Amino acid sequence: MRPVSRRKDQEISDTERRCEGGRKANVLYVLRIAFTGHVPAHHQTENHLIDEGSTWSCVGEATWDDVKSAVDRVKGPIWGNGYSSSHGLNDRVPASVAKTFNSSLLLLEVSELQLSVAVESSPKRPPKRKVRAHFRFSGTSYVIAVTDPGWESTYKQKGNGDYLIGDAVLCISLGEVFEGYAYKLVAGIFTKQTCR
Repeated sequence: MRPVSRRKDQEISDTERRCEGGRKANVLYVLRIAFTGHVPAHHQTENHLIDEGSTWSCVGEATWDDVKSAVDRVKGPIWGNGYSSSHGLNDRVPASVAKTFNSSLLLLEVSELQLSVAVESSPKRPPKRKVRAHFRFSGTSYVIAVTDPGWESTYKQKGNGDYLIGDAVLCISLGEVFEGYAYKLVAGIFTKQTCR
């Protein structure tokens, strides 16, 4: 399930992510959220519209064992392979391919996860520091942009280079179509060390 708002970008604001008592909802919190309806958008079938007038409740916190037990048991490519951006590897699919999928979220277990921090540029955009996840899944290599706010912020504060993380569980999201492609994104990173 992916909570979304009515905004054009569908993002949840910091105010909306507040739990009872004013505490901000964090990754791994088990939450009770009121929704007004299911709002699938193309391949993003998991989208549910939050009730913007309600307060979220934190009813617990997921452990490493909880995360591992929720991993999707999939084999084969992550939404198809063979399409890569200039700095990624198997990190996108054409819009025509994306529309054939009926899901856009996966929780996958990987080993030997490596994060890289580098300045990336393209003819259309100015140079920008980016964090990317390097891993293998089902015999295929991937290099995918990291959008997990905590991990992205932490690693952007480090110098450019490669950082070995090791065993991890990744929440992979297939984003909305942008310039003809839906991009695979590492929306969440979980390790035994960062979980209870």
